[in-house]
Formats: sequence, structure tokens, C-alpha cells
Amino acid sequence: MTKNLSKPTHVVFLCILLLFNMKALAVTIDSVRVNFLSENFRSVLTEAKRVNKPVFIDVYTVWCGPCKVMRKEAFTNTKVGSFLNQNFVCYAIDAEKGEGITIAKEYGVNSYPTLLFILPDGTLIQKTTGYNGIDPLLAEAKKALSILEDKKSLSFYKQQFDAGERSNDFLLNYIEKCNSLELPISPVLETYFRNLTLIELNSPMTLDLIARSLSTTDSKGYSLLIGAIRSGNYQTQFIEKAIDGLNRAWWSDYKKAINTSNDNHFQKLLDRYNSILELQPNFDKKRIPLLVENRRRNYFAKTHNLREYRPFGQQFAKRLMSISDDSLAKSDAFYFNEFIKDISQLPDSTRKATFERHAQSRRHTQTNFLAGDLNEVAQVFLTINGNRTDLLMALNWIKRALQVKTSPIYISTQARIVYKLGDTNEGISLQKQAIKLAQSEKKEIDSMIEELGKMTSKTLK
Repeated sequence: MTKNLSKPTHVVFLCILLLFNMKALAVTIDSVRVNFLSENFRSVLTEAKRVNKPVFIDVYTVWCGPCKVMRKEAFTNTKVGSFLNQNFVCYAIDAEKGEGITIAKEYGVNSYPTLLFILPDGTLIQKTTGYNGIDPLLAEAKKALSILEDKKSLSFYKQQFDAGERSNDFLLNYIEKCNSLELPISPVLETYFRNLTLIELNSPMTLDLIARSLSTTDSKGYSLLIGAIRSGNYQTQFIEKAIDGLNRAWWSDYKKAINTSNDNHFQKLLDRYNSILELQPNFDKKRIPLLVENRRRNYFAKTHNLREYRPFGQQFAKRLMSISDDSLAKSDAFYFNEFIKDISQLPDSTRKATFERHAQSRRHTQTNFLAGDLNEVAQVFLTINGNRTDLLMALNWIKRALQVKTSPIYISTQARIVYKLGDTNEGISLQKQAIKLAQSEKKEIDSMIEELGKMTSKTLK
């Protein structure tokens, strides 16, 4: 009897074994994900050179929602993992910490996520921002590989330029290549200007190129655009494009001034900012002093200059604190009605989805701005180590913010202010409340937990 059963039993055993192996194989296949190196940037480039592959870099921040979606959805996807691992050395870096700050600055990263595709020598091949799904991500990666096969890649243009190539056709192509990668091109643009006559410099074609390419207000192109707008010889379409170019260049310089804490350069930028605002059509010129003050306040906050920031911050907070609940409600109603008017122009297929996505925040537009601005001023007074008087003012501001809008971020700000004022237990209690609320709203809590740890260990500064 046993002899008769041995062959079927053996077959069953083999089937079970095969099924087990197939399941194990399936798990292995399903588990393919993007293999991000955990080395420093220099080591990543060294590894890329060793294996002769370009580098894929995910530049993210901890608070970026699309970054988290991409990490969860795309980087664990078998198709994405297989393609990126096979063709790239992969690296992920926080743009607001350590080497990430330098990398973001070097490659002109201003929004998140930004995906960089670079050569082992650091030359940028391709750059894209945002996350729109798995297929678009893979399309960008394939586009980067196709650029590698193109002899006229960015590295080709750079080598030719460094070797002395200065023909107009070459410079124009180089400029357009940099534009496509959203890279600053000031040296190339200035070189191109030197090749042109005065008439050519002021031609519509050149002015259009400047409007699309300008990356600094220190460029000759800045003066050319200002002069063209002031001449009154151009239509609204060009003026709007030119102002967009001027604003883009100004913001680039503004960020550089903040990074270097260059007060003299910043003062020049304020004068240029004033000029750009004056040129904008249909703009209420009465708003200019307030907007200039906002830029000044933001600069001193970013450069941690509390002495210069204090009077502007106090004046700003005073205006915010004077806004009544009734005034807020009227403003919220006005902006919500404007929102309804705007979406009424949308096709039926998108109107409902747009309303559902934005209605909640648009119902309280002015309230959200008020609370956010008060929190911002309170945080500056908190983080730049103001004295007790400063902290008490900040506490008053954040309490008002919480009156109009409950937010884990605002509660956390209040917790740190209270802690620094000496009430350790209350500060810890408030921070725990902030974490609990953030968890319920499915928001980032890592930084809050870190702050709580510093509070409980009494190492929070």
C-alpha cells in the first residue's frame, strides 16, 4: 500500500515545493524597489564612475506631500525599481539638511520633489519637478538616458564654450539647452550680448530670449528689459513675459543675498524690486511700500538678524492683531465667492473635483493667511532667541493664531514658547497635544517628536 502511494506522494511533494518556490520568487519580484545609496554625495559620484552609470537624485523635504506619495507609490514599484536600479546609481537627499542644502543650491532646486539626473562628474543631464505618477517619472528617466546619447548634451556645450566657441548659433543653442534644464546662464548670455549690435540687442527676438533666459538682475539683459517696457513700444503680451523674466531674476538674486547675508546687495535689490513693481500694468502702486516692507522683513528673518527684524516684525504683527473676527469673516466670504466665480468657468468634468479639493481651504482664505503670518512672526522671535519680552509678545501672537485656526504646527510653536518661558511641564504637554493632532490629521510628526525629546531631556535651546 505504501509502495503504491509513494509515486503520487512524491509528485504532491514536488508540486508543493514548486508552489512554495514560485511564491518565494513572486515575493522577491514584488519586493524590487529603488536601491538608494546611503553614502555621501562624493561617494555616490565615485560609485557612479566605477559602474559607468549616471546618477538619479531625489531631492525632497520632510514636509513635502508629493515627496511622500512618490516615495510610497513609485520607489516601491517593481517597474520603477527595476528600471532605475539597472540604469542609474540612485540617491535621495533632504534639501534642508547637510549636503542637501549645497546640492539644492548648486542645481537650482526651488520646489519639491525635484528629480536630478547627472553624470558621474556632476554635470546635470535632466531636471524635473513634482510627481505626476509612475509613467511620467519613468518617461523623465528615459529622456535623461536619451540625452546621454545626444552628443549635444550640456557637457558638450560646456566643453565647447570653455574651449572658446563663441559663434552666435552655438551660444543660442547653449542658452536654450540651459533654459530647458532651468539652469542659470548668465556668463553665456552676457557673452552672446557682446556679439550683438545695439539694434540687435533691442530687437524683439533678443528681448524675447532675455525674458525667457534672464537669471540675475546684474545682467545687461535686466536693463534692456526695463528700457523696453518703459519705452511704451510693446504690447501687453510682451510686457507680461518681460515682467515674469524680471521677477524670476530678482527672486534668484534675492535667494543668493539671503544665502550670503549680503545686506548691501539686498538694498540694491529692494530698489530694483520697487522698479519692477512700478512697471506692472494695472497694479495698485499704493501697495508697493507694504510689499517692499514684506521683502525686508523676510530677508532679516531668513538671515537671523533679529535686531533689524524686530521693528518690522512687531509692526506687521500689530496690524494682524488689529484685524477683528468680523472683518475676517467678511474677507473669507468675499474670497470664497471669488473662488466660486472662478470655478464656474471650468468645464463640468472638472468643476466638481476642483470644488471638493479646494473648498475647505478657500472658505477661510484670509483666516488661514492671518494665522500663518502670526505663526511665522512668533517663530522668528522664538528661533532667533529673543528675550523674555520678545517671547511674551510671540506667545500673544500665537494664541491669536490658535483662536482663529487650530493647527498642530501652531500648538507646537506655542509649546516651544511656553517651554522657553520656563514652564517646562506645560510646554511638554502642549507638544504632546500637537503630535496627537498631527497624527490624527496624518501629518508629518518626526520633527515634533524630536522637539519633544529635547524638551524632556532639557536640551531644547
